[in-house]
Amino acid sequence: MAEINLLQNTSIGSSEERLPKIMNVIGMLLLAFAIVAYVLLWVGTSSAKTKTAELQAQQASIQQKVQQSEDYPRLSNYQNKLKNLQLLLDKHLSWGTLIQRFSDATLKTATYKKFTANSDGSATITGNVPDFQNLDKLIKAFQLDEFQYIKDVKLVNVGLSEENKNGISFTVNVVFNNTILQAVPTPTEKPAQTEIPPINTIPQQVPTETAPQTNLIPQ
Repeated sequence: MAEINLLQNTSIGSSEERLPKIMNVIGMLLLAFAIVAYVLLWVGTSSAKTKTAELQAQQASIQQKVQQSEDYPRLSNYQNKLKNLQLLLDKHLSWGTLIQRFSDATLKTATYKKFTANSDGSATITGNVPDFQNLDKLIKAFQLDEFQYIKDVKLVNVGLSEENKNGISFTVNVVFNNTILQAVPTPTEKPAQTEIPPINTIPQQVPTETAPQTNLIPQ
């Protein structure tokens, strides 16, 4: 009769039963870790949203107080002027040279009401002419090859003049050549160099007086 090892069968069966339990425990731990991480993330997100809302409320309150100040319109106007000035300085545009040459391309019958310089090297110009024929001459004069500082001219708006019932009001956008707008740097004067005479480093010999010699040998 064959012998049956019951001890070995028992040990193999017990190890197979423990494996699902271990996997269940590991799964529960992973699930608990995921839940804790989600809760922490939700708390952190809620806290960040709360702080953001508080900061936005404080900013809105400060902005409202600033706008209610009596000096706000004046300060806002100064700020806009400084922004426009900064744009012009960043582009190194010199409109003074351009205005001097701009009169060469204008008609005597045209009058200008507004000249708005833009930071990209263009200008929006508003004015009046007697009729459409003069407006056509004005635009063609801007497009002449002899005025190389004007790159392009576009008619933005045209209508009846409010000041002169028989006249024409126009608005054109003129794109200028940036080379004419570059500020010419002023030459800087070099400081005058003074020549320093060479210094004689060889010491001069100073004559020294010698004492009279005495004869120590008796005669």
